[in-house]
Amino acid sequence: MNVHVIDHKTIFRNHLDCLPTFNSRAISPVMWKIIGLAEKFIYFNDDMFLISPVERKDFYNGEKVVMRGQRKQQDTLLRNKLKRALKKFLLFRKNITISSSKPHFIKSANLAGFKKKYFHRLHVPYAMKISTLKSFFDDNPSILRNHLVHKFRSNKNFITDSLFMHLALKEKKAAVRNDNDLAYIPTKVSFNELHTLGFLKKDGHRKKFLCIQNLESMQKSAPDIFAEFESYLESTIMRQ
Repeated sequence: MNVHVIDHKTIFRNHLDCLPTFNSRAISPVMWKIIGLAEKFIYFNDDMFLISPVERKDFYNGEKVVMRGQRKQQDTLLRNKLKRALKKFLLFRKNITISSSKPHFIKSANLAGFKKKYFHRLHVPYAMKISTLKSFFDDNPSILRNHLVHKFRSNKNFITDSLFMHLALKEKKAAVRNDNDLAYIPTKVSFNELHTLGFLKKDGHRKKFLCIQNLESMQKSAPDIFAEFESYLESTIMRQ
């Protein structure tokens, strides 16, 4: 396996004053500046796994990018916004934190010109194109600049993969799929009630993608299931 380590100075060229950064959302919108990166590339987060063989058609349909998820309505009513804000505040008082990507999806949709709907994508590896990102940021340098200055995650950040998907929808270069090929294990889940192997092999077939948001939490709360799960990963992913 050939692994190339890319210095932030390479992709933050022309924005070196924004370094150092500790914000993954500030790094992702300049990934396309990696020298030698193919026009069509696939972006993984650190909690994503491939657990079955994949093909080109899983990510690209001709010149269209394959996007997994569904279009949803933007809820812009003030009373509903106030209800969500109150609920978040009350949970905060109880020391319960809820993180939601929905506001960032909507922000990305708005940047691409969508005011009524947004695309809620599944957390799987994302097919992307250099030309789409480069064109948008070349035309909107202030949007990129205002995004990069945040050295830590901010509510003012958009999500690059979501922005890309909305741009692809706008350009009619998106192939939307909602097939259930993702095994998703969220941060907050009762691992004692989770039969890991059955979850991954639901309906008798293996999933293609796996997302585990907190392995440490699984290990602490259900060590037996974690051991079974670790064995499963070693016998599948590690041997492919």
